[in-house]
Amino acid sequence: MRQLVTFGFLFLFISFNAHASKWAIVKSTRAVIYSDMKLESAIGYVRNGRRIKVGEVPRKRGTILPVVVSGRIGYIQIKDIAIFDNDNQLIDGPQITEHTVEGTFKEEDEDDISQNNHVLVQGGIMAVGDDWNKLAELVGDEQNVSAKYLSILFEHRAPFKNFSYAFGASFYSLEQAQLQMKTLSLDGLIFWRPIYNNIFSVDLYGGFTGSADFRVILKGVSGEFKGSYLGYKFGGQFSLFPKSRLGFMAGVGFTQFNMSGLNEIQIPNTEGNVLGTLTTFGGVNLYGGMSYRF
Repeated sequence: MRQLVTFGFLFLFISFNAHASKWAIVKSTRAVIYSDMKLESAIGYVRNGRRIKVGEVPRKRGTILPVVVSGRIGYIQIKDIAIFDNDNQLIDGPQITEHTVEGTFKEEDEDDISQNNHVLVQGGIMAVGDDWNKLAELVGDEQNVSAKYLSILFEHRAPFKNFSYAFGASFYSLEQAQLQMKTLSLDGLIFWRPIYNNIFSVDLYGGFTGSADFRVILKGVSGEFKGSYLGYKFGGQFSLFPKSRLGFMAGVGFTQFNMSGLNEIQIPNTEGNVLGTLTTFGGVNLYGGMSYRF
C-alpha cells in the first residue's frame, strides 16, 4: 500500500512538472493553499508578492490551478494570483524580468502562527517503575500497577512540513489500598511525521516533562511527601485525518520522571519507621485521544 501511494505521488509530481511551466505572483493579501480540488481542507497560506509555480490546466470550472510549494502539490484559486506568460510577462501587469523576480520574491510557504493550530486531548495508562513497586511492597500494596493520566496539548503544525511542536499539561494519578500519588506536569513535544497525508499519518515524538509538585500519600497515617522532577518522553502514534478539523490518534511511548526530594519516605510498621526511596517513576505508556483544529 505504501509503495502504491508513493508511486502515485511521484507520478502526480512528475506529471505536474512535465506540463507546468507557468510562474505566478500572489496578488491577494494572503492566498489560501488547499489540499483538495473541493477547497475543503486548507493546509497553508502564501503571502502577497510570493512567486509560485502553477499548472497550466485550470480545474473546477476554471477557478483553481494546481501549485507546488516545498515539493507538495496543492490547489490555489486563480483570483488570488497574477500569471506570467511564456515571454515572462505578467498577464494584465507590467513586464518583470527573471532577475527582478529572483531578487524580489521567494518561493516559500508561510507559516502563520495564528493558523494551523490544534488542541490534543489524550488519556492513557503508564507503568510506574521499580521504585514505586518497592514502596508498594513495603506497605503491602499490589505491585506492577498502572497510573492513569490525562493530557491537554496545544500543537502548531506548520504547513507543508512533516514536523510540529506542542506544549501543554498532564495530570497523573494512582490510588491503591495504602499508597496514592498525583502530579501535574508541564510538557513540551516535537513531532516528526515520516508518513503524512489527508487520511492518516505515522507520528514519532520526543520531548520533556517536569513538575515542582509530585505527591506521595500514605493512607491511614498522616503521611504526605512532596517532591519534584524533570523527565523525558518519546514514542510513536498512528493518527487518522491529521489534516482535518477533527482527528484521532492512538500511540505507545515511554515516559520517565527523574525525582528529587523523595529520598526519605517514612513508612511506619510494627518495628518502627522504614525509609522508602523514590528516585524514578514511569515506564511504558499506552494512550488514545483526539485532535481539534481551531
